[in-house]
Amino acid sequence: MRVVVSGASGYVGKLVSTHLEAKGYEVIPINRKHYKWHIHDFKEILRGADVFIHLAGAPIFKRWTKKYKKQLYKSRIGTTEQIVSAFKLLKDRPKTFISVSAVGIYNTNDAQHSEKSTDLGSDFLATLVKDWEQALAKVDELVDVRHTVFRLGVVLGKKSKAYNKMATPIKMGIGGRVAKGTQGFSVVHEQDLIAAFDHAISEPIMKGTYNLSMPVKINNKDFTKKLAKALKRPSFMIIPGFMLRLLYGQSSVILTKGQHAYPEALLKSGFKFKFDTVDKLIAKLTEKRKPRNNSD
Repeated sequence: MRVVVSGASGYVGKLVSTHLEAKGYEVIPINRKHYKWHIHDFKEILRGADVFIHLAGAPIFKRWTKKYKKQLYKSRIGTTEQIVSAFKLLKDRPKTFISVSAVGIYNTNDAQHSEKSTDLGSDFLATLVKDWEQALAKVDELVDVRHTVFRLGVVLGKKSKAYNKMATPIKMGIGGRVAKGTQGFSVVHEQDLIAAFDHAISEPIMKGTYNLSMPVKINNKDFTKKLAKALKRPSFMIIPGFMLRLLYGQSSVILTKGQHAYPEALLKSGFKFKFDTVDKLIAKLTEKRKPRNNSD
C-alpha cells in the first residue's frame, strides 16, 4: 500500500510514518517545500497513492503574535486548500483521506462533548479549528474519497513534549496544577493514536468526524496528582494563570482552559482503547525500561 503523509516530520507524523513503514507500507512524506511547488507538480506526489494522511500544521503552543496567527492559518487551512485542489485535478487519486483537527473546537466548560456536540468555542483556537474543518469539508465533495477526521486530544508518550513539560517540574519537586486545575484535559496515548489510524485505513465504515481522546473525563488537577503519585513526587505547587499569560500571551489558554471530549463515534465504530483509564495511561508513561540482557 502506498501512503502519502503531509506533516511527516512532526511528532504525530513521525509516529504514524514509522509505524506504517514497519508494516511494509510505502510512505511518501510531504514537507513545507512541496507546498511551494506549482499545483500541477504538487498533484503528481499524490498520483496512484492508496491513502493520504494530512497532519500538517505549525506548532500551536507558541506566542500568538499577529504574524504567527497567520502562519497557524496558512499551515492548516492553506495546505488543506492546496491538497483539495490537487485531489480535484487527479483521476487516480487516493481513495482514503485521513486528516486531523483538534478537540479545541469545543467550548471550555465542564460539559463532556461527543462528536455530536454543537457547543463550540468562540476564541481564537476554536475559530482556527472551525475554519480548518470547513476547509477539510471540501474533501467530502469528492464522492469517490472516504474522508476521516480525527479531532485530537493531547497526544502523550514518553518522548512527547507535552508529557515531558508536565513531568519535568514534578520530578524536580516543583510540580502542581495549572491555575484552578478544573479545566478539562483530553488526552490519548500515542499507541492508541497509531491504532486509530490503522483502524481508519482498514475499516470502510470510518467516514466522518471522530474525537480521538480517552473515554474518560478528567481535569488538570486530578491528572497532575495521579502523575505525581506515580512518579513518587509531591504536587503542591500552583502555577498562576497570570504568570502563564505573561509568558505565553493568548496561547496560555491552551494550559488554563480545556475541553472534555468523549470518543462516542470512535467507540461505536468498534475501536477499543488499550489505555482507556488514566491509571493505565500514567502507568505506561512512567514505567521503567527493562535493562537489556547482555549475556551471550
